Amino acid sequence: MLELSRAGDESSEEYLTLQQQSQNLQAMIDKWKPIYEERLAMVREVR
Repeated sequence: MLELSRAGDESSEEYLTLQQQSQNLQAMIDKWKPIYEERLAMVREVR
């Protein structure tokens, strides 16, 4: 994706597909991060 951006090819289908996948992955990370942090805190308390 970075290579496509540097080449100025940000309107290509490949770039748009990669951008959408990146946004989807970030949405999943944002969704699960609070749960992960909560459970990590629980594990740390047990130690």
